Amino acid sequence: MKVFHRGEETIVTVFCTLIGGTFWMLLALFVFHQPLDWFALNAELALHMLNLALFATLLSTFIIYKTTVVLGPAKVMAYIYLSPVFVAFIMLLFEGKSIPTTVYPGIALSILSTVVLQVSNSQAERNQVC
Repeated sequence: MKVFHRGEETIVTVFCTLIGGTFWMLLALFVFHQPLDWFALNAELALHMLNLALFATLLSTFIIYKTTVVLGPAKVMAYIYLSPVFVAFIMLLFEGKSIPTTVYPGIALSILSTVVLQVSNSQAERNQVC
């Protein structure tokens, strides 16, 4: 993102990213001949889709873009590996759903990969300064 960042407002870039994603999804629908069943869309489902589009996608894209420009892509990508871990713990805290033991190795791997990426990024930054 640092390569494409030319000083424009973050919200403009996020909007263009979402419009581009919408274009590619629509293109995939037409290429694979998937009909849109608009009659199956009820009010509750529409609210869930609106929530995903506005809050989950828009907010996360905004945060990722903003932090990538400030912190750098390697550091941000290291933290993105922790997203599934956060989802698992949020489900545990708010919905009481236990985390299956088969997921524990994935959680450990995500945490380990984040630590390794952060340590290697810190060492690379120190080497560039010297």
